[in-house]
Amino acid sequence: MHQEVDEGIQDIVDKERKKWRAIIHIIIDVILFLNKQHLSFRGHREDFDSKKQSNFLETFKLSAKYNPVMNNHHSDIQVS
Repeated sequence: MHQEVDEGIQDIVDKERKKWRAIIHIIIDVILFLNKQHLSFRGHREDFDSKKQSNFLETFKLSAKYNPVMNNHHSDIQVS
């Protein structure tokens, strides 16, 4: 019984670890891309309500459009 519970918890932990690793890899890729292109990270306004946001947030949103992990993460951020 305890072994089944431990396996279930370990599966949850493994899924969360994979999700956060994917998110961190994409964030690092965005940072490296902006650095390579010599683009600033910040924009005029940093809040999510602004129509013109920072290069970092706009690139992050673009990656969320094509990546389901980032899409879910972006949706979670907007709800909070």
